[in-house]
Amino acid sequence: MFNHSSYGVQGFEVIYRALLKMFLSQSKLGLTTQLALPISAEYFVRKVLIPETALGLISEDFSLAISDPFVYKTLLDSRAFGMVMFPDQDSLS
Repeated sequence: MFNHSSYGVQGFEVIYRALLKMFLSQSKLGLTTQLALPISAEYFVRKVLIPETALGLISEDFSLAISDPFVYKTLLDSRAFGMVMFPDQDSLS
């Protein structure tokens, strides 16, 4: 459902870099791997934590509950906007 190409690449990268330090650093990788089982820690970060982080940031920006449908709609709208405004340069070559 959520993947790298679904986000504006810049937003994905900013969130990913922050989560990388928090959950995939050398000192945290073992615990994250245990918590993510049966999936890999990397997959968990990309498919669970990145979307949830994006939803949390949007809900905070609008002072809404994360479960508010407007939050998810805003995520979907922002992904489309991000792909147009900040296309993945690797996919253009």
